[in-house]
Amino acid sequence: MVKYVACFLLLLQPLFGVGQDRPGTLLWEVSKPGVPHTSYLFGTFHEVNATFFSSLPNAVEKLDQSEILYVEEKRSDAQNVAGANNLTFWTREQWEGTLNPDQEKVFASFVEKAEDPTYYTYPPLLLTSALARIYIQNFCDTLNRQSGELMDHFIEKMGHFRNKQVLSLDRSHMDILAEGAKSRDSIQNAGYAKAVIELMDKMLKDDATDCEIVQHYTSFQIDYQLDAPIKTASDAYQLHQRNDAWMVTLDQAFREHPCFVAVGYGHLRFKEGLIGQLRALGYLVKPLPVR
Repeated sequence: MVKYVACFLLLLQPLFGVGQDRPGTLLWEVSKPGVPHTSYLFGTFHEVNATFFSSLPNAVEKLDQSEILYVEEKRSDAQNVAGANNLTFWTREQWEGTLNPDQEKVFASFVEKAEDPTYYTYPPLLLTSALARIYIQNFCDTLNRQSGELMDHFIEKMGHFRNKQVLSLDRSHMDILAEGAKSRDSIQNAGYAKAVIELMDKMLKDDATDCEIVQHYTSFQIDYQLDAPIKTASDAYQLHQRNDAWMVTLDQAFREHPCFVAVGYGHLRFKEGLIGQLRALGYLVKPLPVR
């Protein structure tokens, strides 16, 4: 299922590893000789119950110690998507031309149960992303959940409450996905369509067998694979390109201010992740306990 999911669902790659790549934390300290400020990286899981961050006192303390909070996109940017036409540009005919008869039955059953035919208007990449979010929030991470608020937006609110300057590293994630969806070829769309059907089928069957990913995250069992190249499948290039762009901003910011950076933990993983790129620039990046 997960290998076809764009951007944040790249996080659902296998988490288990050994040695220094699995330090048992989500929090990293960033320092550099000659730079008077210490900054911090925190890996979020967008869909996990937002208040989970409040249960991590060391992470909250490091946010308090910082002047600037960087997030992938501020709530206002997430809500200011360029337009519905960027998101809904597929048709039922396109879906039927992509799915085999068995897949088409699952799709039709899901739409009927949801009473929402607009699912047919989303291209496969976008629908995969949307359904994965629904699956995680409504089938996997339901304990004590009071809303569908993203963890990143919850941290943003905490930053505002603490009078931190909050800045976006990127533009709307949905705009990025929409642009990516328009460039997918038929083979890639078929892959995403397969993931869509698998997610729909799981939800129709109340099947939560893929939910261990949430427990892995909340128990800090992440394999960062810092010496491994980023995966080339599943639109990994989007993570790589975004990381490269963010590094220009963060390198300058870390020299001038103590910062707290809260981004999806997939952006911290692999050689091309933020940790690897910062180390390549001479920064000392070391794991810290979150509790």
